[in-house]
Amino acid sequence: MLKKEYNNLDEIKSEYENIIIITEKIGLIPINITFEYDGKANSDIRKIIQNKLFTSYPELKLMKAGIHIAWSKPRYNELFNLKHRIKHPRYTRCAFTVGNPFKEGEHTKMPFIYWKRQFHDVSNCNEPNATYVYQTTKNTWKIFKCL
Repeated sequence: MLKKEYNNLDEIKSEYENIIIITEKIGLIPINITFEYDGKANSDIRKIIQNKLFTSYPELKLMKAGIHIAWSKPRYNELFNLKHRIKHPRYTRCAFTVGNPFKEGEHTKMPFIYWKRQFHDVSNCNEPNATYVYQTTKNTWKIFKCL
């Protein structure tokens, strides 16, 4: 059974070989208004996030790369589960995963993960002997192995 989340990359490197890291960056997006993770999508916050990310990464706007926002814990679990994402076409392609609904209270920033360009489409995680490793917006690490 695979461990669900790891605290750091070294934990994974001590257990697995043939590691391919598929995320590039974790960062914070300042939001000009306060918000809470309540499970409901907020179109105003989504527009702020899109504008800030596409300003920082203008080439992605041309590629129509997706942004997935984890407004709830169940959605977070879906977005950071590559097996689930590969099976569901709406979840397969994504450049950014944003949000950490495990943080309670009011917020003015949202964490984001940037997926490496060749893994914007997670169905590219298909080498049988590879251990695909990615960071989450909770600042933990997860793995995916093709079977």
